Amino acid sequence: ANLVTGVADANMDRAPVLALTGQGGTFRLHKESHQVMDVVGMFEPITKWAHMITAADLRAARDRLTTSTNAKLGAISLGTPHYSVPEFARLIELLGDRRIHPDIHAYVNTGRSVAHELDLRGWSTRLADAGVQLVTDTCTYITPVMADIHGTAMTDSAKWAYYAPGNLGLDVAFGSVEDCVESAVRGEVVRDEGVWADA
Repeated sequence: ANLVTGVADANMDRAPVLALTGQGGTFRLHKESHQVMDVVGMFEPITKWAHMITAADLRAARDRLTTSTNAKLGAISLGTPHYSVPEFARLIELLGDRRIHPDIHAYVNTGRSVAHELDLRGWSTRLADAGVQLVTDTCTYITPVMADIHGTAMTDSAKWAYYAPGNLGLDVAFGSVEDCVESAVRGEVVRDEGVWADA
């Protein structure tokens, strides 16, 4: 509700604004969460477009960003934009004591300050031992750092999924970080459809 005044003013001034609001999961509505505001209804009169993003919207975006139907995986590329320390913590948690499949190339893009922090925590070595290659201060869809990839490249980045087919000539599967890690460990594209399901 605090955003309404600013958006209404911007609308009257014809100033472009993109506003994203958060709300508890719709699966909780009228069960656990009773203080629900009709955010879309509140913003419709003062915007050109207001929409609630649903699980169906997310599935449609995932499917549009996926250019491959081939389950044969060749690589994963995470971190576009560059991975942060908390994202690396999640990656390490997902890997556990497992390694990337020997036929799969795994890349994670990050900045040098984060890479330095990973070194200090001993995580760089842990990731390297698991078969993960860090790419610092660039992205794998721009700089030719990726090995010759045979099969699908999987990513958790919509940006990477958009640019990689044109820049690298790769077929891409878009998925969650969980999907990417599990696929890299197993050596084939796998998805947990529960992540993409309606609540």
